[in-house]
Amino acid sequence: MGDGYRTFAGGETLTAANVMGYLMEQAVMVFADGTARDAAVSTPEEGMACYLTGTNMFQLYDGSSWQDIIDAAGEAQGGADGPIVATTLSASGDAAFDTDTLFVDVSTDRVGINDSTPSYSLDVNGTLRVTGQSTFAGATFSSDLNVDSGVLFADVSTNRVGINDTSPSHALDVTGTGRFTADLIVGDQFTVGKTSIESGRTFHVEDTDDRGSEIYRGTATATAGIVVFSSDDFATQQSQFIFYADGDAAKASGAGDWEGISDDRMKNILDRIDPDEALRRFAMLDPVVFEYTHLMQAISDDDGRQSDVVMRKLDQPKPPQAGVYASNFEKAFPELVKERGSEAIKTVPVGSWDAWVTAAIIGLIRRG
Repeated sequence: MGDGYRTFAGGETLTAANVMGYLMEQAVMVFADGTARDAAVSTPEEGMACYLTGTNMFQLYDGSSWQDIIDAAGEAQGGADGPIVATTLSASGDAAFDTDTLFVDVSTDRVGINDSTPSYSLDVNGTLRVTGQSTFAGATFSSDLNVDSGVLFADVSTNRVGINDTSPSHALDVTGTGRFTADLIVGDQFTVGKTSIESGRTFHVEDTDDRGSEIYRGTATATAGIVVFSSDDFATQQSQFIFYADGDAAKASGAGDWEGISDDRMKNILDRIDPDEALRRFAMLDPVVFEYTHLMQAISDDDGRQSDVVMRKLDQPKPPQAGVYASNFEKAFPELVKERGSEAIKTVPVGSWDAWVTAAIIGLIRRG
């Protein structure tokens, strides 16, 4: 094994050991090939170096075998035990490994992978795999982004994003379920299957047989309300019932009846209505023509659930109507009047007193 470095004094005699330890064992020996080298150096020492002219290769003895280190072109070579490892690598010019497999541009401080003219700090021409967590303060992609075979896919040609969808048809196309822990705000149309929220209509629900309902907001020519349709497209308005926000209701097609469950198998008869009592009660009513000056407004809590109903004054009264008023109706039918909300707003039934009307008519018939 070489003896390292030594400064000899003038006139000092060099011994055979000095020549071997400081010169022969530490010099770069030149041979035609490995056979000539092994014939001349039968017992090499670790750290010996040689140059083979036949292959233009520098070699280093690692204690057990000769390893290629640098060829005539100056390219570093990996040994049998793996590549050369350096704690610090310095270069005064660009560094290129395997042409441009790894390229360092010292003039721009940029690194290219399969790219000898990197345009970014790290410019990768090809696929990229990251097995750990990656954080991007800002990212720009010139081609499609595909994460985990379409779990997340961004199509740069259409500016669309797919979740479990590599050919998104909408700005955000999700194949699978979705969950929102905060409000979902839709600016125009929102469609799930045949259920949609459209511009001008608040919420539209439709099954595969074109039956469904729609809650829509008012426009200059239409009053907000709820539409229930039984078949065909909404625009045809076939067999529809419309409940308007101003309190009116209509059957758009004109066909059909308003129905209530009346099967006697579902009822327990408690008493009979006396026709004379019915006439007496109706005689107490005071029908009037009136106009609404207030409406009943629902109040919701922070979770969006209705918590109360209150009276709210209208900007202008509603058109005149004919009917009864609750305080008078309550004198004749106290059991039918209800109170709603913290302001005890009185309501009267629409159909619950039909039986009283029938009994009163019977009473008039009996009187002749």
